[in-house]
Amino acid sequence: MKFNKQQWSWIFYDWANSGYGIIVTTAVLPVYFKSVAQNSGVSPANATAYWGYANSIGTLLVSILAPVLGALADYPETKKKMLNIFSMLGMVMTLGLGIAPPSAWNWLLIIYILSIIFILLNF
Repeated sequence: MKFNKQQWSWIFYDWANSGYGIIVTTAVLPVYFKSVAQNSGVSPANATAYWGYANSIGTLLVSILAPVLGALADYPETKKKMLNIFSMLGMVMTLGLGIAPPSAWNWLLIIYILSIIFILLNF
């Protein structure tokens, strides 16, 4: 099967977005966050709860913003601009997860919530 440039673009976009879900949301960042939070004096139960709250807040904000932003994306020339803006912001927030200081577990949660919003609003 031969793909054109647009199809390859979407294939690589989906591949990169899947990596975010596997590495950031499920495999690596939850374990790292729990370790960072415990080193800052947060109990293991509270660290797990905070992680769950962050996921819930991010998902709730996406569910509120998605219909409005989806309607805005229906205007000509807007969809591609919004995709580019949210992709760049998602990348910046994901990078921010890696450079957040280990002692600032609360900032790590805020950056994580923002990364969820920008990554999920790309669909």
